[in-house]
Amino acid sequence: EKEITRAKIDKLLSREGSRLNYPLRINSFLDIADPDSAITEKIRAHNNPLVITGMHPAQSMVNGLEDLLAIMQNQSVRVLIVPAGKKFVKPVKCCLVTDLVPVENPKLEKLFQWIDPLVEKIYTSAVTTTESNPYQKEQLEEWKQALLPYKEKLHSDASEVVRIDESGIAIESICRHKSPDMVVFPFNGESSFSRYVLADINLRKFLDRFGIP
Repeated sequence: EKEITRAKIDKLLSREGSRLNYPLRINSFLDIADPDSAITEKIRAHNNPLVITGMHPAQSMVNGLEDLLAIMQNQSVRVLIVPAGKKFVKPVKCCLVTDLVPVENPKLEKLFQWIDPLVEKIYTSAVTTTESNPYQKEQLEEWKQALLPYKEKLHSDASEVVRIDESGIAIESICRHKSPDMVVFPFNGESSFSRYVLADINLRKFLDRFGIP
């Protein structure tokens, strides 16, 4: 069974790799193991890895995208979710969407180190979850200060504040207004916004509607 699966993987990777106009080395890994520990072990074996997945990870490995993201969140690893059937286009505009939970500068620095080579323009949108957040002004100022070292790359003053609700209207508004090629959501385990965005059903709704990574 492993050899049959290996042959299928090799055939798939060969077909996809042949579409590229530059050489790409692909190393596949196949084993029988607990998904959590096997995936975690592979991630830890590489320095600063990027995990790429579609909306429907293999059912034999994890139950769904939300399960895969739950494993990733404990590893502080970047995850790129690619809509199915979309031809790759180099992103020009990236929209960084976050709530106003205090930002750790080292974490933000790593985030910009990852985004910076990918895109030419970065827009930011700050999200608040309530109509009357008494700390909103203070939190927004903290967010602006945290972004100062990256102002040359930014194409907004980070002063936009949109409100999130259960229908995801805020996220849709951001994407319609800025028309980004890629959206980045920094994960924060203490943030209700992060948990809302990364819920499987909300991610599916978002990708189905806008079709961008």
